[in-house]
Amino acid sequence: MSNRRAKLTRRTFTAGATAIALATIARPAIVRSQGMTKIKITQPSDSLSYMSIYVARARGLFEKAGIDLEVVITRGDGPDVQALMAGEVEFVATPPHHLYTLALQGRKLLGICGILGRCGINLVIEKSAAKERNITEHSPIEDKLKALKGLTIGCSAPGSLTYNIAQYYIKRAGLKPQEDAKVVPTGTGAAAIAAMKNGIVNAYAFSSPLTDQFVNAGLADWLINNTRGQDPELKEFLHAVVYVRPDYLATNEDLVRRLVGAIV
Repeated sequence: MSNRRAKLTRRTFTAGATAIALATIARPAIVRSQGMTKIKITQPSDSLSYMSIYVARARGLFEKAGIDLEVVITRGDGPDVQALMAGEVEFVATPPHHLYTLALQGRKLLGICGILGRCGINLVIEKSAAKERNITEHSPIEDKLKALKGLTIGCSAPGSLTYNIAQYYIKRAGLKPQEDAKVVPTGTGAAAIAAMKNGIVNAYAFSSPLTDQFVNAGLADWLINNTRGQDPELKEFLHAVVYVRPDYLATNEDLVRRLVGAIV
């Protein structure tokens, strides 16, 4: 089975690489004649979860596709999707759960490109809290879950993936959210670090590089590092997706294909 899977993977990669190469060869004259198309894409945060967008931008792949890309950070998922729904931006890169909640409301967006296929939300724990619980990064996952009792876990915003993952871990530990352990939205970046320094929270759920900053600054220890695949239950996880509005795709199919090609 493993050999067959490896062959399929190589074949798929080769086919995809060939298609992208042919598209790249075929398009330059069209791109030059049409000029650059300015588009905006929102993200909920600066995070390595969106590294493929950063790499494509740094290597000039969007420019080669005729796209002048502006990345807008909304500091929490929710506002990023609202900007797309309002037509203020053309694309959003964010966790996929908004696709489902909107569909339940009879509102439709399309997920057109998966950009991270494993959970990138990590948990860190303030050093003294870790010591009190006798817990380390190398403790068994069951002990890590038990250590959540009594913690106040920071996250970016209510209803965000960081909020949902924190709630998920509390429930998975058999604890009652907001009673046995709390989840408190305290933002991202400097606001998150200040919340930990000032004792507003003693744990945090977020992706790299923020969780790495907590650890490197000596404020916290790793609890569950999903970037390293420490939770076997979340090794396969659709973390981030590029969305587009159906009406925009209908009238800009070629542009959407070029954007996806640059990210892939």
